[in-house]
Amino acid sequence: MKVTERVARLAILTIVLIVVVVAGCDRAMTVGKTVMPDPTEEVTPAIDLLLDWPEEDWTDEERNRWWEAVRAAAVNVDLLNITGCTPDPLVIEVENGESIQIYNDDATDHTLTRGGNSITVPAFETINIVISDFLETGEEGIVNPGAYNYVCDGVWPAVGIFYVAPQVEPPPINPLLIFPSEDATDEEFERWWEAMLAAAVNVDLLNISGCTPDPLVMEMEHGESIQIYNDDATDHTLHWGGHFITIPAGDTIDIVLSDVFGPATGALGYGCDDGPTAGIFLVHPPPSE
Repeated sequence: MKVTERVARLAILTIVLIVVVVAGCDRAMTVGKTVMPDPTEEVTPAIDLLLDWPEEDWTDEERNRWWEAVRAAAVNVDLLNITGCTPDPLVIEVENGESIQIYNDDATDHTLTRGGNSITVPAFETINIVISDFLETGEEGIVNPGAYNYVCDGVWPAVGIFYVAPQVEPPPINPLLIFPSEDATDEEFERWWEAMLAAAVNVDLLNISGCTPDPLVMEMEHGESIQIYNDDATDHTLHWGGHFITIPAGDTIDIVLSDVFGPATGALGYGCDDGPTAGIFLVHPPPSE
């Protein structure tokens, strides 16, 4: 082989090797490339519930975000573990007048302090406290809803939070379920009776799931057979006077109302389980009467 041919072939091989090496390096650089964050994009910092305590100059957005984090972290249990001055849970949800336990698994006592109130939990012991005895109270000795931080052994910063959730107001009682009193005027009685008649539904199936009867006022004739349906996972018991009937969980029963609740006619208000009046049976006398 001529020298010039050998030189030419070596030159071609060298060029090929260079191309392969460069391509491989470029591929390696592409695979290992890290995408840098956009410096113009605003990053929302994580919330430290104990250090990022709301300030007066906070915006509504910042305040709402902090409260959302508190509610998300709140755990509704009746035992607070303060071993090592590290509470578990960090945020414990409590209610007014509620009694909880505080457990200390350390070999030394620990003292929790909130404002002017302090509670000492002896080493390896569990104590019971009433929330209103530790947290500051407002009118009538009631702890206002909110977040209350506390320190352990007098050392700042705070180590945990008591979260007093707002009280959920029970739904208002339907006026129909408030029967006129004996001293009600004729006008008041007639107005209630007309409203009850307007709400009455003549069907043969009563749904008492959730102890919320549907229909609220069930119209029927004396001696008529009806069905009562319970879609809940627990039994429910309807009661009127001294009479009771239990509808099993997930079951439907057939009853003749007069066989269970007696021969009375008119508007019969009945309760569900241990609750107040939940619904009304409007029972008409037999047609022959």
